[in-house]
Amino acid sequence: MRTRTAFLLALLALSIGAGLLAGCGGYEAFLVPTRLRLTPGITTAAPGEIVRYELKGFSLVGIEIPLPTQSAKWNLYDEPLPSDVKPPAGTRDAAVPGVIDLNGRFEASPVVQPGHYRSGLIRASTVGTISTLTASVHVIVDGDIDPDAPKLEVWPRNLRVPVGTEVPFVTLAIDPRNGRVAPAEDDTWSVLSGPGQMATSEGVYTVTGVSDSQEVEVLAISDSGRRASTYMTLDPNPSGPMANIHLVPEGTLKVALGRSQKFLLYGTDSEGRYVPIPDAEWLVEGGIGEISEKGDGTVGFLAQAAGEGTLVASRGDKIIRRSIIAVIPGA
Repeated sequence: MRTRTAFLLALLALSIGAGLLAGCGGYEAFLVPTRLRLTPGITTAAPGEIVRYELKGFSLVGIEIPLPTQSAKWNLYDEPLPSDVKPPAGTRDAAVPGVIDLNGRFEASPVVQPGHYRSGLIRASTVGTISTLTASVHVIVDGDIDPDAPKLEVWPRNLRVPVGTEVPFVTLAIDPRNGRVAPAEDDTWSVLSGPGQMATSEGVYTVTGVSDSQEVEVLAISDSGRRASTYMTLDPNPSGPMANIHLVPEGTLKVALGRSQKFLLYGTDSEGRYVPIPDAEWLVEGGIGEISEKGDGTVGFLAQAAGEGTLVASRGDKIIRRSIIAVIPGA
């Protein structure tokens, strides 16, 4: 009798707890990570360069789920690049491309010579609710890349994109010597994994005919040989009303006079799905430069006068700002 009573009390407590959780976010309260993602994606590093990787957990529908601190195991393997990834020019050395520590800090081998490269696979794993989850990403150390060559980033990151939506991507190249935006280069774009197509020179992604949630990785390669990629999750559900707006790249940028940087403004609904914003209001505060609108949510900013200013974008009652410091070249 005592066993039956205890069972009924436990069942009642579980039902009450489930009801309370349902009132605090519904099914999202029960979400657990079903897959992992390593960022940045595929990367080309110069000899001796440091790259810091971050491990993120995501639910089946692409909602980010926090992972316990320092819960991952990191490994690095000597491995050739997949057949659909264009390798650098030169000879591949059959050796581990560097070392990675317990926090995901990768240090590229400093002894890779010009005309040679090394490639490898970084793998991180953590224990999930049911089984061990893993994520992996390829890394390249290219002896032909100058350590002072601009570092490449791809924006936006970790989107949830309704199927059929066109998404423009932008790159940011930073000069590691002074932290400034580097001179613009031509980027070559491609879909590294998953369905869809990229306009090779424009960085615009499109996909149709997908009926389930899938992960996609898109890749940009600069003229200098740097590689950078980012991920998105395709969502078969349409986006709802816009709840937030975002302006990328993020952070305060330093732009030398006469140089330009491309930005993207986009929205997300209450569940984080991508919402395009083709017709925003734009303003440059501080008189440091001007913008040119592209009509797809992207604008080009041109620095024209030294000083600190702000790029302002608004849509309806939503406003977002991005600080920009325009600097004199060589100063």
